[in-house]
Amino acid sequence: MRAKPTIPTARQLFFPTVPHDAETLEELERRFFGTFRQRNGTYKYTYANRLDDLNSLVAGLLPSARPLRLMDVAISSGITTLDWANSLDRLGISYSLTGGDLNIHAYLLSIGKHLNVLVDRTGYPLQYDVFGHAIPNPPARRMLPLYLPWILLFNSLIPRNIEQWRRTMAPEGEPAGPGRKIGCRPVILVSPRLLQNDHIELIEDDLVNNWTIRDRYHVIRAANILNRDYFDEPTLIAILANLRRRLVANGLLIICSTTGDLSGPSSATSNDGTVFTVGRDGEIKVLSRLRKGSAVEDLVLGLQPASQST
Repeated sequence: MRAKPTIPTARQLFFPTVPHDAETLEELERRFFGTFRQRNGTYKYTYANRLDDLNSLVAGLLPSARPLRLMDVAISSGITTLDWANSLDRLGISYSLTGGDLNIHAYLLSIGKHLNVLVDRTGYPLQYDVFGHAIPNPPARRMLPLYLPWILLFNSLIPRNIEQWRRTMAPEGEPAGPGRKIGCRPVILVSPRLLQNDHIELIEDDLVNNWTIRDRYHVIRAANILNRDYFDEPTLIAILANLRRRLVANGLLIICSTTGDLSGPSSATSNDGTVFTVGRDGEIKVLSRLRKGSAVEDLVLGLQPASQST
């Protein structure tokens, strides 16, 4: 029986002693993202080439403006965002792409070289690292006898207000003084390959509450986020109105979801999506569909005119 692949630690992925080659980095990302549960109970798992058919459809519908201003929301690990950017590069299209997600910023706290814990910006533990062994939070029951003392130690040392605590740290994440026993390094919680593309900007973005962006993007994509399993109908309508608000006149709104076995790139999956165009008056029309179309298409088309919703 083939041994189950080990889960990389955050330190191994983001702070390797020797830089990873592209193939190794992609494999580490695949095994890392989705193995830790975020504070809201979701995971960051996705995989490369998941939305290739959608990218092909959209390529022929893009507005003529250059450089295109694009936004990909709820990007998770950002791997499908990178696929989108790569597809635009192959077509020679000039663009800037903003990738947004609820949780982008994290920190790796270290006690020496062999004890680390990855936490989000609130201090919530995402992954414990004990001598190179990755332990998720919450840990599997079988892990508790061996790792519980270390987990309790980590939890006792995590600052209650990590961002305020971090401001007392010296540059490069080194301890601020002899009394400081914990190192702290910032982590951008997406594929490291995404950070190598100069056309991509990353922001933390709350689709429900962030209404500060307006009339900025030619194209906005929402993949695998706007469905009734995640949000009730009033919340979906509010998010859709927010996304429409972010588009310039005659911009495109792309909404899709992947169905089937989501366990990996070799699984049987398919994408259903709709490309909408949003007129100057806020009126929304269907421009094209992929397979069955978006499951929330009726909510998009039922949005009130922009003048009534602002």
